[in-house]
Amino acid sequence: MIAMRRKEAKMTIDELVAKSGIPKGTLNKIIAGTTRDPQLETVKAIARALNCTLDDFDDTPRARRLSAEEYQYIQSFRLLDEHGKSLVTLVLNKELERCSISPNQEC
Repeated sequence: MIAMRRKEAKMTIDELVAKSGIPKGTLNKIIAGTTRDPQLETVKAIARALNCTLDDFDDTPRARRLSAEEYQYIQSFRLLDEHGKSLVTLVLNKELERCSISPNQEC
């Protein structure tokens, strides 16, 4: 999961090491599965560096409140810079406004 999140963030191992503060050897062992039970603080530092949550690393199947499509939108939004996030928010708010002004129109 960490390797996938790192690739999605277009981050190298060295960048993740620098951003998380986790030693490269430790990080490589976690990613390779050699370290089966890493310290919680270590995993939290990696999650923060990748701009995700601990839940994003949990591969246990369970009922989600979000659809897969909604979840992907959130993950994509997290990858945007501040300008991109502002544009998405602007479009979202305009669409919500349009739907509230014309409630008979299918939105």
